[in-house]
Amino acid sequence: KQFSPNTYEHSIIVSKISSWFGEKLDLPKEDIEKLRIAGLLHDIGKLSIPENILHKTSKLTKEEYEIMKQHTVNGIRMLIKAGFNNRDILRLIFCHHERPDGLGYPNGLKGDSIPVLARILTICDCYDAMRSNRSYKGQRDLEYIKSEFVNNSGKQFDSKYVDLFLTYLDDKELETKFII
Repeated sequence: KQFSPNTYEHSIIVSKISSWFGEKLDLPKEDIEKLRIAGLLHDIGKLSIPENILHKTSKLTKEEYEIMKQHTVNGIRMLIKAGFNNRDILRLIFCHHERPDGLGYPNGLKGDSIPVLARILTICDCYDAMRSNRSYKGQRDLEYIKSEFVNNSGKQFDSKYVDLFLTYLDDKELETKFII
């Protein structure tokens, strides 16, 4: 199975945005590098998701969503089998759908039990997902994206990093720098 062009492009952009945001946060270079690599690999587990689910144009059923949620675990398995053993990066990939309110997956981690870099990666991942055309929805405008971050701050997204990310969203660099 080939990686879909949309997922490939998304992964490159998430990597770039995550690195950029890490620089804006003045993170250590090694953390920025972890974000860069995790951004590239965060959705590799989607290679294990059937095409009819991955590219479905309507809402996923409960069963399909359960299959889709396996991409984090499957991605870790694939990477380990391929010899990738950086535990920090594997943890970021594993946790990129965890939520501060505990309603994320795969383990329902909550708050500070989610690695800081995973919380940053989640914001960058969701930003690109919202600003991109997908099979199941169109591109969202900046006002919609901002409102989603505000409305889900402290629930889906870490409030501290949402507030910081929102301060940079008006930076025209973000809109021009990360569009392939």
